[in-house]
Amino acid sequence: MVMRDAHFHANGAETTAQEVVTAPETQQRRSAVRSPWRDHALGLIIFLLAILFYAGNASQPVIFDDNEGLYAGAVREMTQRGDWLLPTNNGLPRIQKPPLTYWAMLGSVSLFGMNEWAIRLPNAIFTAAWVYVTFLIGLRLRDATHGMVAAGILATMIGVFVFTHLVQPEPFLATFISLSVYAVIAALQEPARRRGWYLLAWVSLALGALSKGLHGAAWPIAIVLAAMALMPSRRAALKGFFHWSGLVVFLALVAPWYLYMEARLPGFLQAHFLREQVSAAIDGRFDRETLSIPIWMFYLQHGIFFSPWVLFAPAAFVAWRQYPADKSRPWKLVWLWMAVTFLTLSFSNLQDYYAMTSWGVAALWLAAAFHPEARVSRWFYLVPCLVLAAAGTGLLIFAFFFKGILAQGSHYIAPIAERDTFANALGGISLGAWQEFLPLMKTAGAALVLGGGSAMWWSGRAKPARATACAALTLTMVVLCSLSTVGFRIMGPNFSLAEAARAINAAATPEATVACEGAPHQSSSLLFYLDHRVHWVNAPSQREFAVRVMQQGQELYWNDESFLSAWESPRQVFFIVEDTRLAAWKDKLFRHAPAARVLYHNGTRNVLVNH
Repeated sequence: MVMRDAHFHANGAETTAQEVVTAPETQQRRSAVRSPWRDHALGLIIFLLAILFYAGNASQPVIFDDNEGLYAGAVREMTQRGDWLLPTNNGLPRIQKPPLTYWAMLGSVSLFGMNEWAIRLPNAIFTAAWVYVTFLIGLRLRDATHGMVAAGILATMIGVFVFTHLVQPEPFLATFISLSVYAVIAALQEPARRRGWYLLAWVSLALGALSKGLHGAAWPIAIVLAAMALMPSRRAALKGFFHWSGLVVFLALVAPWYLYMEARLPGFLQAHFLREQVSAAIDGRFDRETLSIPIWMFYLQHGIFFSPWVLFAPAAFVAWRQYPADKSRPWKLVWLWMAVTFLTLSFSNLQDYYAMTSWGVAALWLAAAFHPEARVSRWFYLVPCLVLAAAGTGLLIFAFFFKGILAQGSHYIAPIAERDTFANALGGISLGAWQEFLPLMKTAGAALVLGGGSAMWWSGRAKPARATACAALTLTMVVLCSLSTVGFRIMGPNFSLAEAARAINAAATPEATVACEGAPHQSSSLLFYLDHRVHWVNAPSQREFAVRVMQQGQELYWNDESFLSAWESPRQVFFIVEDTRLAAWKDKLFRHAPAARVLYHNGTRNVLVNH
């Protein structure tokens, strides 16, 4: 029930009362006066603001190693070859992922040139699309206010910004899975248009599968099956999801590229699905380039990824307890979405961001805390805002009065191979290495003090303006996320070989050879910036489809003997090696090539040249 015009407090809640209106009546009144065009205009504004925010931060840093370098390098080679169907890295087929992410990037660089901003623009657009679809789900299940708040929360979660800022297919996958869930919800609410909504769901499944793999379809199908099992009243309506026309649409969109690839590269289907798709589900039966993080860490890290909004989880919990059950609004389907995602991932190899496709559910749940109908004590808002303001104050005090701790600390950054997860990346940077971040700490501290303080003021008013407090926090996070882009730029030399590649390009002869110690994904930014193919020293070649199945490309994988033979030859050879490995190599390298020298030092890696 909604109470208006006189204050009262009960069960930790605070509201006003003069007339009593039931929640369903309130919803009906709102629906009666609400303009669909106004709601869609609001959604369009949210979409455009999200694009402005994410695209505006996309030009920095340089292309990083690992996923981003692999995708960017493939797009560069596909553009040079004029071949939009076969991704390659270092001249060898890259079969790990389907083509949609590449196609979006190829379209972008065709329009805007081969640069970092154009490479990341599709990620920014699809992140904005994900935010927009989250708004649509909130709009359909409650109202425009709920959708708008959920969209703002999702767009400014720390984890969302960090993991969508660098290129990977997750924003594409999250958008299409979210759209498929939205279509199923719409189908349940609009029986007359059910067939069309289910077809849209299957189109989304197909595009999700073309973005990262078959789990783009498997997850939505599992969500529908779980809903049929746990929502008996919806079972008959959900059966329509499995109409044969949906499968036909799915196969028509997905099958052509896969059949083309199998015809062009015999053995592709087995390698792609068995090694790259099933492998993750059966917990590492085949070799993998990255290690799985512990399941406890996977779950705990989400407290960081959902920050700062996770601080309002108690308020959201109270708000949801008050929210009336409404059978016309199938929220249970949304909760099943997150449950299915996390449950299935619990039995697979885990990376930090693997559950990201369901983070919109967390945003939708947290948004209830800021809805005007939420009858929640102001203390549930004042305390989190105070925590944020206190964190900002702590940052300012440290940056101004204790900065000597950073200056006196050791300056050590772990080798790139030891920084392959979120926790390892942070833990692999010693205290002294953060000294360059002092200006950012000051700005971030000031933003937290101002944002947290203003949100606390709005939350503590006699008539709490929680929507305004939410807006203040959203703007604060826009500032903090933009500052993190500067942080990415500062740390760029430690996560990218862009400058090393430029130094080699400037010094190399046309016949020069470039060698790099370690696995290709650990130095993949070379594929985007370097003008020569790379020979990998002491890297496992059998992970390469071309080497394993096509019997091609083995010459690009050297052991110590092969590399030293090239190093001693008359041709110019560049060698990229980690600081921690330099001492082990120096004696061999300088003994066999007295004129050898260190050409460039790039973060934790060195570029040596023999002549």
